[in-house]
Amino acid sequence: MNTPNSLPSSSAPRRGALLLAAIASLSCSSLMAQSVPAPSGSENPGEEVVTLREFTVTTDTEQGYVVPDAISGSRAGAKLVETPFSIQALTNEFMNDFQLFEMADQLRFIAGAFSGAEDTGANNGKTLRGFSPPVLRDGFSGANPPNRSTVDRVEVIRGPVSALYGASGPGGLINYVSKRGKRTPSYSATGTFSNDYGFERYSFEATGPVVKNKLFYYAIYTHDYTESDLQYYFNKKDLYAAGVTYVLSPNTSITASWEKQVISSNQGDTIPILQVTSPAPTRSVGIYWDLATYNIMGPYNILGRDFESANLLIEHRFAPNFIGRLNLQTFDKDFVENQYRYGSGNALVANGTMTAEAFRQDQDTGAHLGQADLRYSFQTRGIKHTLLAAADATLDQRVRNTTFVAPPQTMVVNNVTVFRRPTYVINPAAPVWPQIPDSAISQVFQDSDRSVDNYGAFVGHRMFMLNDRLVTLAGLRYDRVENKRLETLAATAVVSANNMTPVVTTQSGSGSSEEAVTYTLGANYKISGDALVAFINHSTGFEPTVSIDAGTQGVVPNETSLGTDFGVKGSFFGESLFYTASVFQINKEDVAISNPAYSSAALPGTPQFILGGKEEAKGYELDFRWNVNKSFFVQAGGSFVDAVVTEPASARDRMAKAPHYATYAATRYIFREGLLNGWRVGASMSYNSDYLYNRGTVNANGVQTRFRQIHPAVTLYSAFLGYNWRMGKKWRHNVQLNVQNLTDEYYLQDTFRLARGRETRLSYTVSY
Repeated sequence: MNTPNSLPSSSAPRRGALLLAAIASLSCSSLMAQSVPAPSGSENPGEEVVTLREFTVTTDTEQGYVVPDAISGSRAGAKLVETPFSIQALTNEFMNDFQLFEMADQLRFIAGAFSGAEDTGANNGKTLRGFSPPVLRDGFSGANPPNRSTVDRVEVIRGPVSALYGASGPGGLINYVSKRGKRTPSYSATGTFSNDYGFERYSFEATGPVVKNKLFYYAIYTHDYTESDLQYYFNKKDLYAAGVTYVLSPNTSITASWEKQVISSNQGDTIPILQVTSPAPTRSVGIYWDLATYNIMGPYNILGRDFESANLLIEHRFAPNFIGRLNLQTFDKDFVENQYRYGSGNALVANGTMTAEAFRQDQDTGAHLGQADLRYSFQTRGIKHTLLAAADATLDQRVRNTTFVAPPQTMVVNNVTVFRRPTYVINPAAPVWPQIPDSAISQVFQDSDRSVDNYGAFVGHRMFMLNDRLVTLAGLRYDRVENKRLETLAATAVVSANNMTPVVTTQSGSGSSEEAVTYTLGANYKISGDALVAFINHSTGFEPTVSIDAGTQGVVPNETSLGTDFGVKGSFFGESLFYTASVFQINKEDVAISNPAYSSAALPGTPQFILGGKEEAKGYELDFRWNVNKSFFVQAGGSFVDAVVTEPASARDRMAKAPHYATYAATRYIFREGLLNGWRVGASMSYNSDYLYNRGTVNANGVQTRFRQIHPAVTLYSAFLGYNWRMGKKWRHNVQLNVQNLTDEYYLQDTFRLARGRETRLSYTVSY
């Protein structure tokens, strides 16, 4: 890795060398024994089991990376040229070729998006048009983290779209569409290895009929493991998924599915901040780059996450023009972490040491969710109508979060006997990491138990007029969110500086209900068939907060937003090329800001937050995807996003984690004849301009106590080379070499952690 301050190279152990050599040997042997080269790359034959195509979009392998329709823009399958939103989709084939296993990798190829943190499997720091987006799975929020093995495509719809799915950030939402079982048998096994960061990935998939034309199944297992330049870092994931579809009749089917993900990791933390104490006051003045690969959490910071969900989908066609579906889900998430708590923002003080305190966090989240959709189509005087009525519910979403610390002890500090919780002084130059057993971290520090119920109803109307040249969409939605704080225990206060006996406060039974009415209005007009379509939409959104106002003891009210998009889109060459160009303006209001009149000593009832905050984003986006022919594909796009905080005046600034400029490009070529038949090659590039990470802080005397932090621009390149061949009539083989971060770019993730450098991966897939 290129390290400007002569930082040490990767400290990760070089794992998998023997496995890598074995795969390479197997690949070479197979190449020598190959018979008929495969005509194209990454093919996965077989039709998915679909009952209601109006509610479904599937990827045709002949279309490659380009898809002409999406489900996220109307809660039903619709052509992109007939939806009044800016929507972009990435197919499973594209993600597989470029090995975009993580959400952060995928968002680098979405106009207006910022990729955020890597290797987390969560929505850490990711933004759309400057705002944090919700991440859905088949329209459900709070579901399992997306995994490429179980996902058919990712669809990104931009703008305030709460009218479609309920609570949503004003920048848009990310919806992952899951795979389905297939009508013909298919089996595959893939292994991917890299010596650079101990990267390992195994994936096994099977699908097909159990009872011909009646019962179908799929089963998936995936194992992922990776390390990084950060000491002690690792991330291990195991995914298990299975599902069955029973076709009662050509008009009715029932699908049951189950998924479990087990994740363990040592995520580490940010690079330490350099802190000075002289002259007063104490100030954070910069990044301690000499410790860029130093993990301040040490080797015993173990984070465990366990996700499990089950779904039941019932689809039925009541009449040729009247269909419905019912989708039910239940999920449970368990999270546990043992780590150190550092004072003053993980800062390294002048004497070169850090003071830490051991603590443990346990979190349990679960919910029951449901969606019901009815779609009715009819025609009046040459105008086609489609009505959609939908209802959504999230019931008993419980969030229990408990943190534990070590109980206070009698200690001698500077020849003075005090009573306080034990702390540990860590010297990064020669760290000694105490391993604290769970039994020693036994005192409850904070405990909260909250329940959230959400009910929503949506009515939408689409009209196709003037021989389908004009398509309009109008939607109205009502949501009710009920937050209940069942119990909160806080033990953060102390009697005195030398007496760490906690003062416990408990609050039970409080809560509040918030309502929201949102709408969406839009239209598409075909200026020149599907080649040039003008579109416009105006939509509103809301986000329920989860913060409890410590002064009023109530839940902070919803944040609201509204936005307008207009532009052009279209498709050429039989839907082989699709493009979108849009201009947008978004306003977010009722943002909770700290009340300067509030303090722990304020009068009872003084609010901790006031709703005076405003944020604004405006800009433009362009993206296109083009299958030039069956061999050549090219994709490119870019965006300008000006996202700022406008109120209060004291906070006016750029919004954090919102680069002004972003561009991307990707291309692939498949050789389909001649001596190179079966080979394919691809390359990609993504760029983000600099962005605000932390605006800094200034004390009452005007002294800057926390430096303003701007992360520089980053350009990443990748490339791959692959070969496909067949042996016999059914066996298909694929060997592929990927190089990620080709130029070994040195940059920080959104989590203020050093990102991985250049990584070379070798993959082998066999399918039948």
